[in-house]
Amino acid sequence: MHLMENLPRNLEDIARVPNGGEPRVATFSLDELKTLWDAALRRTRCWMALALNCGMGQKDITDLKVGEIDWAGGYIERTRSKTGVKTKHKLWGKTLDLLAEFRTVGAAPDDRFFLNENGLPLLRRWVEDGVFRHCDAIKNAIDRLLLKTGLNGGRGFYCLRKTGASLIETIDPAVTEMYLAHAEQGMKKHYAQRDWARLERALLEMEGRLGGVLRE
Repeated sequence: MHLMENLPRNLEDIARVPNGGEPRVATFSLDELKTLWDAALRRTRCWMALALNCGMGQKDITDLKVGEIDWAGGYIERTRSKTGVKTKHKLWGKTLDLLAEFRTVGAAPDDRFFLNENGLPLLRRWVEDGVFRHCDAIKNAIDRLLLKTGLNGGRGFYCLRKTGASLIETIDPAVTEMYLAHAEQGMKKHYAQRDWARLERALLEMEGRLGGVLRE
């Protein structure tokens, strides 16, 4: 309510008040995905495909290395930027095709797969003249797309990851955590290997459901 001007207004970041209900997950419907996809530039489509196919957020796409893509097998295998958890996602044909469009010939395995027009990372944070700066090319691209299509409702790029997770949950709830690469709780991670084949089957089922959405 801005009654106490000397206090920060981002207290929700450090305090949570129980609301007694399930959190609302902001996602896109299949019709909305189709609208966004049809209006998106090819590079934005590639980022959207990675978010849906591999549950990637902006940081994951920014940090994606050339050597983390298995072109022959059709996988991305890496540790998630936020959690350090190993991931192995089977790539859809559309995702592979879009990645191939932006593949840099002669790039080293440790090079970033994506850079902006100035040869810099897509997501950057730095201090300049004592001022904190922030640049997120992926967020900017999806925000322009949402404005262009008239879709928003408080949603952004990360809602594509949530949409993918929600679809996976309807296909096989047992692999949702693998898809999201959340940190494993307890001792399970020390004793049990992840069932990547099961995640792959769920992703292939998801590809079929999105066949009429992710099109040319």
